[in-house]
Amino acid sequence: KFARPFSVAEIFTFWIEPTDYNMRLVAAHIVALCLAAVCLTNSNAIPLPFESEAMDFPSSKPYNDPNHPAGIRYLKLSTPKRGFLEISGKDDPSEPSWTVYGNMTGANSIVVDFSPKGGPSSLNGQILEGRIEWSDGNYWGLVTEDSIDGAYNDPNHREGVRMVMFDKSGLRIQGRDDPSQAVWKVHGVEEGDLAISIDFSPKGGPANISAHFNGFQIQFADGNTWSRITATDVEGIYSDPNHPSGYRQIQLIGGGAVNVTGSDTEEGKEWTAPGHVDGISVVVDFSSKGGPANLKGTFNGFAIDWSDGNVWPKERSFE
Repeated sequence: KFARPFSVAEIFTFWIEPTDYNMRLVAAHIVALCLAAVCLTNSNAIPLPFESEAMDFPSSKPYNDPNHPAGIRYLKLSTPKRGFLEISGKDDPSEPSWTVYGNMTGANSIVVDFSPKGGPSSLNGQILEGRIEWSDGNYWGLVTEDSIDGAYNDPNHREGVRMVMFDKSGLRIQGRDDPSQAVWKVHGVEEGDLAISIDFSPKGGPANISAHFNGFQIQFADGNTWSRITATDVEGIYSDPNHPSGYRQIQLIGGGAVNVTGSDTEEGKEWTAPGHVDGISVVVDFSSKGGPANLKGTFNGFAIDWSDGNVWPKERSFE
């Protein structure tokens, strides 16, 4: 009944015939106009959706959030030609899922109300190739099959490492459970929506175990989780069994370069050695303290396995 505004004739009729019904209609329209004015002047209000007949959008695609590495986000257009957004996800596999809503406000811009999950009520974002950049400085990366490539650690084999690669032949994984053991190789297949299945029988494991990739981790049906190893993970405090009363500290200084500082005894003189990190590979020049000039190591998320046979267990990350 209130889908259209009053005509001039109707307003004149209400004026000369001020019945209770007519006055209620006028009052209702006045209230509606006031509410509309408040919404338009409220800077925190979610803007009206951006309409596009040819909107190209990665509907129902998964994204990862570095603030919640174990979680996942699914973003889709609930009404594609009207620009209404729906985002659902989990911050952790053990937590309940949530859903929030927003709008497209331009060809590549969005605004989302995260207040139902304790976030800002009107957060702006830009949809770019492979990611969403938010106005608070956070970004979400688009998760694809190719993005599973990388090195992972396995809490069931803390001294080992797993290398995962996705190509035309499917999923290929190789690794070792201990630095002294031989490298093993297994294969897997994609089952859709970032779900995979891996045959571990060549190394004595289950023939086909299902898993899900969330952009940072591979979560297996048996409860195990492989976490991706990044260059930033190498930062922290380490111990050296060759110098048990000393310490070692590795700090990234940009562009993959690192500074390694340490002391061989509790009261010993502190030394510094330059190095470089590329993925899980570490190379350090220990010549300033009488060691090798370019000692190579492999970081598995828990320790650095050096090519001379020494192993530095990681004690903790920087706080």
